[in-house]
Amino acid sequence: MWSRSPPVLPNQRGRVAIVTGGTRGMGLETAKQLVRLGMHVIIGRTPTNHKAAL
Repeated sequence: MWSRSPPVLPNQRGRVAIVTGGTRGMGLETAKQLVRLGMHVIIGRTPTNHKAAL
C-alpha cells in the first residue's frame, strides 16, 4: 500500500476538529485518530429520519 511511511502529525492538544459522518466507517476512524493526537473532536452525523430533521 504505502511506498513510504505515512506522515506523522505533531501533537494537536487543545485544537478542535469537526468530523462529519463520524459515527461509522472512515469518519469514525478519523475521529479516533484525532482524539489520540490530543484534539477535541465534534462529530456530526446525518439523522436516520431525514424528514424529522426538516
